[in-house]
Amino acid sequence: MRARQKVEVVSLLHQHGADMRARDMLGRTPLHAAAAAGSTQAASALVQLGANVEASDSHLPGVGGGGGGEVGGSASGSQSGGVAEQRRGTPLHWAAHMGHNQMCKVLVGDLKARVDAVGPYRRTPLHTAVLAGPSHRHY
Repeated sequence: MRARQKVEVVSLLHQHGADMRARDMLGRTPLHAAAAAGSTQAASALVQLGANVEASDSHLPGVGGGGGGEVGGSASGSQSGGVAEQRRGTPLHWAAHMGHNQMCKVLVGDLKARVDAVGPYRRTPLHTAVLAGPSHRHY
């Protein structure tokens, strides 16, 4: 499916009540899927329609895990109550893990994703980018 077609489908589904923040069984949102796939236009459309660019799933790329929620802390330690250990991958973690340079540019530049968002082991998107390898690239 071409990028423009994805945006049209996203818009159509939104018009008919689709939840832009819906989660699958691993806590992934449609924005996580767009980031993992490198679909920059779909990601931008999702955020314009209400998707949370800082949503975290229950699986950090390259790391097992459970839990999930919203990212509120940073690598510099501005979280509360040990919540950092419960955080997982944001869409930026996924884009970095999959090596989608243009998606990372859109998430950080246009959509203002936080580059210091932390996951388990206090890993930032930078950690996932340098730790990723061909055998770990999955969604």
